[in-house]
Amino acid sequence: MKYGIWRHDDALGNSAEHVYGLSQYLNLNPDENPEIYVEHEFQKYFALCIPGITENNIKFFPKVFDDLTISLVVDRLMNELYSKDEFKDILMPSAYAHHGKTYGGMWEDLRLSPDTKLMFNEYNYINTHNIPNNAIVLQFRESRTFWKRIDGDSSEPSRFVNIDTFFKIALHYANLGYKVYRIGDENQTPMPAHENIVDFAKVKNKTINDDLYLLSKCKVFISTDSGIWPMVGGMKKNMVLTNMTSCQNKMAIVDWLPKETTIYHFKKDFIYDNTFEEIINSANSFL
Repeated sequence: MKYGIWRHDDALGNSAEHVYGLSQYLNLNPDENPEIYVEHEFQKYFALCIPGITENNIKFFPKVFDDLTISLVVDRLMNELYSKDEFKDILMPSAYAHHGKTYGGMWEDLRLSPDTKLMFNEYNYINTHNIPNNAIVLQFRESRTFWKRIDGDSSEPSRFVNIDTFFKIALHYANLGYKVYRIGDENQTPMPAHENIVDFAKVKNKTINDDLYLLSKCKVFISTDSGIWPMVGGMKKNMVLTNMTSCQNKMAIVDWLPKETTIYHFKKDFIYDNTFEEIINSANSFL
């Protein structure tokens, strides 16, 4: 069978949502030779975390996209897919159910059985950046970073946070002797200088696969409400989600996460950030 991992807005988090959903589907419906189609390289690396998936199972969609409105992007993709014989039976994420056949790839689906666990695919991986085990990894969102198709880089400002709090967290753990890594967008504000802090977002010649390897080996991941965190949740790694706004009216976004490895905090009234003390108290429970 053919399966698609695709997002109209290129979102990392929603692509990861679909990957976990597809992993569940393949767990329930074994497929000896699945063909998984993606648009971007980061989606390929996400898909390789599905147990049993190799490079041979990954293919790329035709290059048919540009910066259109949401409806036109979706319609253009689907028209391109279903007009071709090789794509007429492809299963796409259930977010696009009105267009054709789907697998359960939305937040609401992730709570359903069977349970699954994403695993970093170490086959042929070379740790060229000397990524350590048991690092503390941070990811936070600030304006004018994490550009997304259609939405740009300034949408949903409620998800932006006070970066000084995270700089303070990084220095706190670095001073305690922990290796602290920041992942994210290369355009983000530089991290404080410290021998134990690695601003991995700005390291050249790395891929998001290096981020995934780092996360698969980390002691705890401290994140805000954006980015790669659903992959970490799918790996069932220790994770502190801070300043969450998207799930306050849609708890399905976090309900699927393992309670043993996940702590989350809402942004108060969608305005007020979680404090330094709130965040480190949660992170310390995993140390």
